[in-house]
Amino acid sequence: MHVGTVGGVAGGFRCIPEFEVPEIELEFTEVELIDPETLQGEDAQPEPEPPPPAPEPPPEPPTPEDDTSVEEKKPEPEPEPEPEPEPEPPKKKEFAAKGSRADQLAPPTSTFYMLMVPKKIRRLPFKQQVLDIMAPLPDFELLIDKGRFDALADFDHIVIASPDIRDWTQTFLAVDYTISKQEVQRGIERAAAANGQIIEWIDDGRLRGNPRPADPAEPDVDNRWFVFLEGNVAIYVRDEFLPSILEGPAEDDRKTTGNFVASLAEVRRFAARQPKAGMQVVIKDIRRILARSNLPFEVPDEFELSVSAAKEPEIVIRGEFVNVVEAKAFLAWYDDIQKKVQESFALKMQLGWIFDLIEVERDEAKVVVQGQFSTEQALLIMKFAADGSRKVAGKTPEEVEAMKRRRLEALEARKGGKLPPSALDPVDPVDPVDSAAPGAQPSPSGDPPGDPPARPGPAPARPGSAPAPVPSPTPNPPEKPTKTPVGETAEGREPG
Repeated sequence: MHVGTVGGVAGGFRCIPEFEVPEIELEFTEVELIDPETLQGEDAQPEPEPPPPAPEPPPEPPTPEDDTSVEEKKPEPEPEPEPEPEPEPPKKKEFAAKGSRADQLAPPTSTFYMLMVPKKIRRLPFKQQVLDIMAPLPDFELLIDKGRFDALADFDHIVIASPDIRDWTQTFLAVDYTISKQEVQRGIERAAAANGQIIEWIDDGRLRGNPRPADPAEPDVDNRWFVFLEGNVAIYVRDEFLPSILEGPAEDDRKTTGNFVASLAEVRRFAARQPKAGMQVVIKDIRRILARSNLPFEVPDEFELSVSAAKEPEIVIRGEFVNVVEAKAFLAWYDDIQKKVQESFALKMQLGWIFDLIEVERDEAKVVVQGQFSTEQALLIMKFAADGSRKVAGKTPEEVEAMKRRRLEALEARKGGKLPPSALDPVDPVDPVDSAAPGAQPSPSGDPPGDPPARPGPAPARPGSAPAPVPSPTPNPPEKPTKTPVGETAEGREPG
């Protein structure tokens, strides 16, 4: 067929013989592939199945930690510390947070109570201005001016109380003195002599004395007694309280004179209730004292004033009204006063700065007024207070100024309080003839004969000083009242 085809092509398909193409039957047979290794007669080994996984061994029990093991356990990483919260700024400790208890240091019949702490005031730049407020008071003039005490150096605490502050004979006075008992006694005698009085001392276990006019015909308008108590405390009290004082405190809770005397022995503890206060004032029974009031509210029956002993003093005034309505009426009145001050140029220049410094808060029926002042502002307030005190006492500016001058001269002569008040006593003159006589012995102080004994800082005589001692009869036995000459004690005249 191939040859014919080729020949047909060569002959142009004109010479291709005709022939019949036989039918060809095709049959497909399925072929099985055989592994060559099987043809060689070797049996084919099936691939081994992988063995099952071995069971995991049980976990070993935990072994106790061995501190001696060389291999140390790695510490777990510590968590990052949380940022600490910013500390809150320390709160300013409120001045006079606790109420005053000055009213427990005086007779229960009093309505006015004041506790002063000179040991704190004496360090202030305006200490003399504080004394200017008290100087016109009768008792201050009697004891401080005429007795030549230094109120700031000789006393740590002063208590003043009275049922009627307008009547000086009703005033109760107590001091916690820093000098000797004998110096206090001599100062009282010196003050009595300057007033034309003599004093009788009784010592039956509790020393006490009653100043009275030297002239028996002159009435004794002041029946108060000086009494020395335990703990360097001396009081000046009316004679009706003497029996209770000598009897002592009551066993029950009754408010007796003996109870307040027991409290006076702990005056430091009462002052420590307000440790920063230089002065505490408590006034009670106000509505009865005022009797009538034109104010648009009913005043509280009691209020308290505390002033800090600082260069920039703080004040706190507390009062509790009858009810909330009266407290709100007070605030409305206060706002009205403040508005009027702001509207007046003259009043604003004088008082406007005070309203800018104080704050008024109300808690139900309680009202608290507080503020802080600079040294200059405190001096200005004290000047107003001293002028008011002078007018109440009926003193002229010249009289008050003379008292202040004597006070400062005495302070200088005593070297700022380092010397006792007796250093201001006049020196007894020495007869030069007797001193120069043959056989004259040197004075015990070692000074040469003819010279007066050495005395610390005697001050020259000044107008208004104490008169010469008044002679008195020979002292009676101790159980009876004795008259002690001024300048002497019950034991006799002391040197100087």
